[in-house]
Amino acid sequence: MHRGVRRKAIFQEEMDYQVLLQVLKNSLEKYKCILHAYCLMTNHIHLLLETGDMEIWKFMKYMSECYAMYLNHKYSYRGHVFESRYKL
Repeated sequence: MHRGVRRKAIFQEEMDYQVLLQVLKNSLEKYKCILHAYCLMTNHIHLLLETGDMEIWKFMKYMSECYAMYLNHKYSYRGHVFESRYKL
């Protein structure tokens, strides 16, 4: 589970959901992970992820950074998008 900072929304419009799905797809390909299930909520996401031998933090860091850069640029935000670390 990965939540927006201060439990704020991480998706403002439908396109944001689509961008996160594309970021997720790219991250899965880059790190050779398997996604079994996901749920995108307004202010957080749930992922059921199989990483194999790769450490999960590498995948989560990359995915989070990519989406945060998109969101910060699109909405002229500054600072963190996600609240602390993801939860296992």
